[in-house]
Amino acid sequence: MKNRYFCSEMLFWKSNKVIILALFCTLSIQSLGQIITQNDGFEGPPQIHIPPDGWVNCHLHNSTVDTQPGIFNNQKPPSQGNSYISMVTRETDVLPSFESAWSKLVLPFEQGKCYTLKIDLSLSKEFMAKQFADEIYFDKPCKFQIFGFNANCSHYLSAELLWETDTLTNYDWETFEVFIQPELMDVGKLLLRPYYLDEEDRTYSVVFVDNLSYKNTPNVIQENDFSYTLPDWAEDIEWYFNGTLLEGENGHSVPLLLDGLYEARFYDESGCLIMTSEYLTFDHDAIEIYPNPTKEELMIKFFGEKGEQLYVVMHDAIGKKVFEHHSIIPEFGNNFTKLSLVHLAPGTYTIQINRGNQKVDFSKIVIHQ
Repeated sequence: MKNRYFCSEMLFWKSNKVIILALFCTLSIQSLGQIITQNDGFEGPPQIHIPPDGWVNCHLHNSTVDTQPGIFNNQKPPSQGNSYISMVTRETDVLPSFESAWSKLVLPFEQGKCYTLKIDLSLSKEFMAKQFADEIYFDKPCKFQIFGFNANCSHYLSAELLWETDTLTNYDWETFEVFIQPELMDVGKLLLRPYYLDEEDRTYSVVFVDNLSYKNTPNVIQENDFSYTLPDWAEDIEWYFNGTLLEGENGHSVPLLLDGLYEARFYDESGCLIMTSEYLTFDHDAIEIYPNPTKEELMIKFFGEKGEQLYVVMHDAIGKKVFEHHSIIPEFGNNFTKLSLVHLAPGTYTIQINRGNQKVDFSKIVIHQ
């Protein structure tokens, strides 16, 4: 994934109130950022024997990961971004020979909790290396494994196998859902490797690896009364806006203030991490008036700028002004104004609302007995 620096407007929230609207520079990373490892997209210049930044070769079996494409007769495009890694197994009569690479987790996987990731994998029929005068194609099926560990990578085999595929048979990119639930310990590092289908029948195989990510669960964030809200069962909540953590926002809702990418990370009742994100927009000109019909009072709900004038005027059916209200909008964001209409006779009225320089006309405000 490509990193880039930019300046943008960002809101900081505390206790569902706006504290400050500031202009600042931050580090933005494609999508929602490197949220599993330091390089979830395996982005880096194509190089033989060198993995991309954030990933480290584990030199256990005298073989090293390559950053693709363009290495060993391979021109397969990435599944996303600009690059990916290739990892091979080799046919041997003695010790197994396979490649592995590890990366530190941004946040450890906690023992007993569960995490659902996605990863793109592909075999290849074109990947080829020359050995003396022979051309060897790494085109056989194999499987792929993910380990969790904390110490030096030379000890990872005594750690925990977190996930493995069945026999890989796809020669183009396929997205695999990865369910991880550490049972032995909290996990601080992930190690990836291909492996033989049969220890007694070792083969030349290659697995291309790209686009590691959390599974996104859609339609969890709901809009409710000028806020975005999570279900009551959500626990240990973190909110993000355009990829940046909203410090101190750990409740079930955040105020709806700016258009942008809203993300929530939380655990469900089973201790499974849920990642949900949606690009959400808000009509800042929208005004809600209720109840209608009404009897004695009217509520106006609107988005306002602190210090602006609010002016409300009502006319009866023949155009006579029968009601007038002036006030100062108290805060930036969500505002509510209650109007008492007890002095007005039953009938149909027209209401006009001015916020600053904006004018909104509504008709057929009905007052009944």
